[in-house]
Amino acid sequence: MDKVRYPSRGIEYADSEERRIKNFAIAMAGKNKTTDIPDYKMKQRILYIEETSPERLWQIAELLVNEGRFSDAYDYIEQMEDEEKLRWFLAEAMKRGDFFNFDRVARKLGIEIPAKEWEELGDTAARLGYIKYAVESYRRAGNRAKSGKIIAENPDFFGPILEMERIGAPGLSEEEEEEGEDDEDEDEDEDMDLPPTLKAIEEGTLIEEAPKTPAKDPQQAARDAAAKARKKKWKKKK
Repeated sequence: MDKVRYPSRGIEYADSEERRIKNFAIAMAGKNKTTDIPDYKMKQRILYIEETSPERLWQIAELLVNEGRFSDAYDYIEQMEDEEKLRWFLAEAMKRGDFFNFDRVARKLGIEIPAKEWEELGDTAARLGYIKYAVESYRRAGNRAKSGKIIAENPDFFGPILEMERIGAPGLSEEEEEEGEDDEDEDEDEDMDLPPTLKAIEEGTLIEEAPKTPAKDPQQAARDAAAKARKKKWKKKK
């Protein structure tokens, strides 16, 4: 009987039936393992449908960290609502120069990161070659000297970004930019023709009216009217 070869997998089966049995055995073994990393569908079930224990969530998170899938690991740690584990993740993000995850864990914890730690994160990111993360970290630290130095040293990477920030409208030709400037001039000329309310808003002179009292629920209004009538009747008797 001819054999079916799978060089990339390093396996060889005698026929399709043997292959099906082998695949079934592998699949069942994977389902029985509690240490396997879930696929997308299983992840959704674990995080949002099933009541997964914190121990199981932490087990998966550790596996993902070991696999280098740091951002995926955070999804499981976040679900645990465990401050100690979140702070562990924050420290790991610092060691990895991972601005993105460091920032979102800090937000989750509701803590304010001092400038010194942002600068430390930027130094780590720069040392590991994560120049974008380094610049963002230095900006949070308020260290323009270090962020400017990295930008100057990497014009090919940051040049297009800075150019887009400068012109504000990437991809426009010179003629289109001139037309845009003409439109701005026309808008300035039309300021006097703005409706009074909009003009007052722009000039900061709009006086807001007191908010109108919302209409009462009919049943509540009836109860209030009855109470008022009883009070009036009681006063007359008195």
